[in-house]
Amino acid sequence: MPTLARRGFSSGPSPSPRRGREPARAAAPCSPPMRCILALLLVAAFVPSSASAQSEEDVARARTLFEEGVALFDAGQLEEAEAVFRRSLAIRDSQSVRFNLASVLARRGQLLEASGLFEVVSRAEQVPEEVRADARQRAAELQPRLAQLTLTLSEALVDATVRLDGQELSAAELGVPLPSDPGPRAITVERAGEV
Repeated sequence: MPTLARRGFSSGPSPSPRRGREPARAAAPCSPPMRCILALLLVAAFVPSSASAQSEEDVARARTLFEEGVALFDAGQLEEAEAVFRRSLAIRDSQSVRFNLASVLARRGQLLEASGLFEVVSRAEQVPEEVRADARQRAAELQPRLAQLTLTLSEALVDATVRLDGQELSAAELGVPLPSDPGPRAITVERAGEV
C-alpha cells in the first residue's frame, strides 16, 4: 500500500497519509528510520516560504483539508481524498500535500500525473533528502507502468486539432511516443469544425 505524508505539510513515507501535528498512529508502525523521515517532514512542512505570504486562516484551512484527505485515504475513499488534497494544494503549496496527492493518484491508476508530482517533490530543496529519495523511487517505480502512445496524422489531416483525453496536443507531440496512463484513452481529431 502506498504511503502518504501524515504530518504537517511535507512529503514522505508512512503507512498512510500524515496528520497535521498529531503523532503517527500506533496502528501504523514504522521503523526508526521512518520516524526520522516523519520528523524531518514535520520540520520541512512549516518552513516559511518567501514566495507567498498566506493568512493564518488560509494555512489553517489547508491544514484542515490535509487532515480530511488523510482520513478519507484511511477510509479507502480515494476519489474524495484526491479532491480534498487538490483543494488543500490550491490554498497552500505544500510538498506534503503534493506527495499525498501523488500517492492517491497512483492508487487510482492516474500514473502519469502521480509520477510528475513525485518528481516535483523529489526536486524540492526544502524537503529532506530522505523524502526526496523516496519520491524519486516512487516516480521511478511508476515509469515502467506508463503506456507509450504515438499519434500520427495522415497528410490530409495535417492541419487538424488533436486532443488526447480532452487536452490539445501540439504539433511537436504528434508522431513521437507520449507517456500515458494505461487503459482506454479518448482521442479526438477535429478539422474545420468536423470531428
